Amino acid sequence: MVPSRMTQVGFAVLGALLCASTAHAAEWINPVAGNWTDGTKWSTGSEPTSTDPAVFPDSGSFIVTVTGFHDAKSLSVTAPTVRFSGTAGNRIIDLVNDLFVNGGTIDLDDMVVIKAGDTGVGAIRVRSGATINVQTASALWGDRLNIGEAGTGTDNAINLIGGQLTTKDTSGTNNFIGRSGSTGRLVLSASATANFAHTIGMADSASNNSKGYLDVLTNSTLTARGILIATRGIPGQDARLTVSGSGSLAEQDAWGNDLTIGAASNSTGELLVSSSGRFETAPFGQVTVHNTGAITLTSGGQFDLRSNMLIDGGLFTGSAAGLNFVDTGVGSAVGIDIRNGGKLDLTSSLIYTDDAAITLADTASELEVTNFIVHTSITADTGSIIDVDTLSVHEGAVTAADTGTTIDVAGDLSIGSPDVGSRLVTIENDAIATIGDDLYVGRQPTISPDRHPFARRAAYSPARMPHETRKAKI
Repeated sequence: MVPSRMTQVGFAVLGALLCASTAHAAEWINPVAGNWTDGTKWSTGSEPTSTDPAVFPDSGSFIVTVTGFHDAKSLSVTAPTVRFSGTAGNRIIDLVNDLFVNGGTIDLDDMVVIKAGDTGVGAIRVRSGATINVQTASALWGDRLNIGEAGTGTDNAINLIGGQLTTKDTSGTNNFIGRSGSTGRLVLSASATANFAHTIGMADSASNNSKGYLDVLTNSTLTARGILIATRGIPGQDARLTVSGSGSLAEQDAWGNDLTIGAASNSTGELLVSSSGRFETAPFGQVTVHNTGAITLTSGGQFDLRSNMLIDGGLFTGSAAGLNFVDTGVGSAVGIDIRNGGKLDLTSSLIYTDDAAITLADTASELEVTNFIVHTSITADTGSIIDVDTLSVHEGAVTAADTGTTIDVAGDLSIGSPDVGSRLVTIENDAIATIGDDLYVGRQPTISPDRHPFARRAAYSPARMPHETRKAKI
């Protein structure tokens, strides 16, 4: 006998209900300390398996002891504080899917490791005012990271206090710090490490008031591919990547990846490198600082430029001693392009020795350096400004063109020496050059790039122009 259509539908619904009843969560039933393996602590009567979501619901603060290898489909924490602590041997919780912390706090210590998506696809998700603290020798692994993915106005954080964070998804969705109108924070301290296999998006959201902050502190290391710092141009968005303290390092390790800071308007982004911290860009990538973006070097902070840089209305400021032009060893020169009112503002002496050029264009775009030694070409046009205390064109050329373009040298301008190739300063098409002190043309002795251009002035025998010719308009 063939069952009727209604009977077939009924069997299908019954089967679905039976299957759903077997997909149950294992809940930690009392807010008390216990061992992960203790079945009496779980609502299922046994510890979770790879098909069971593990849930720590809304109550209590307690310690869960982890010894050996354990599985769960996912792990969800909404309790005020759950501390996962080990005793001896391996202390690993493998999750098929997500680690989800929704308003609660997780503390990982004593070498406990949680892996989200270890055998499937899983994210580390921190939302609604949640926090994860990862102590020394403990670790978080996941396919990707979302800190502050929801909960408008809430502050969400992961603190790596000597611990480790690793994401392994190399394509698809970015790692997010600050989304959906919430604040996300990632802090590395006490020799912590964080390794991202894909792009980090800070305040990278379509929602107003999203904020993202990433701090890499003393002896800690961040490794990433692309980095986006408040690039959406959405009102109220703010993001800052800080690298500060001796031994602190943030590096882009994969060739061709970009660092983008700020937008045309609204959002605010900054890279701050201070107190002997170091940031290294990716070889063959692109650094772009838009109108609302800034790179700031203070107190011995170092910025290793291994890719081209466009200052597109933004600001790069600090000590020239911290801006390092790094040869990638594969014949790629590093160039700097300043446009749309952008500014490179550096104190002390900048020695530009790379083969590529510095180019300025657009009204109010500005290069301001205390002492500038040029071993390449610099071109300024369309109303841009070069403002230096002293300028030494040891090799290469400086060109200013178009109405409103100015070269303002407060002290001496020195052009060329007998033992190098072409050296030239060209002022044309209504551009203006103002020289506050002396103009030296040729016959300078050889000057090592690591020495001040005028340190041996007493030894010069230059062709010297009279003071009355300091200003030229051609």
